[in-house]
Amino acid sequence: MNQLENTSLKMYSKDYSKKLFEWNNSDQYKSEIDFLNSLLQIQPSNKILDYGCGIGTAIKMLSEKHPQAQIYGFDVNRFDGRVVDDFYIRSEFYFQFDRIYFMHSLAHIPDVVGMLGRLFDFQKPQAKVVVITPNYDWLWLKNGMKEVKTDKTVIRHFTLKSLKDTFLEAGYEIEMAGMYGHLMGQEAERLYLVAKKR
Repeated sequence: MNQLENTSLKMYSKDYSKKLFEWNNSDQYKSEIDFLNSLLQIQPSNKILDYGCGIGTAIKMLSEKHPQAQIYGFDVNRFDGRVVDDFYIRSEFYFQFDRIYFMHSLAHIPDVVGMLGRLFDFQKPQAKVVVITPNYDWLWLKNGMKEVKTDKTVIRHFTLKSLKDTFLEAGYEIEMAGMYGHLMGQEAERLYLVAKKR
């Protein structure tokens, strides 16, 4: 990597960190963390993984609600100003989790089906996988029925059907899935899903 590319990546990381800080400090994000918390049903003995944790705000908020649970984060990017740096898993997972969640991170992952399959080895038998992600149909309506990409790190957004299909293809059983949040016609802003491996 040359000096120009390295500088560009650092600037991008800094700019994206700023965007994450602004979003993670919004009332909407805090409300979504409360909803995530209700889906996770965290127990004191749980080991939990935030996959695609960004700067770690969700880890911090959930750790404050559940101080006895062990909540870890994993992200392929290294963002400036991490909130809970001690909790980051560098590359490999060395134990199994009771809960794995994706809080606005699934849309940034290239091979979602493959990644979900690889996570099987790191789930306890009754582990739950929880997703909160933007609803493509809501974004499409909000954007005047035109193609939408919210930022350049997004690979794809999901509809409720494509989200369920992705988890079924990866070998999961869906316990619940739906929409919630701000409405646009018959669509709500966010999708959620709770699944476990078959």
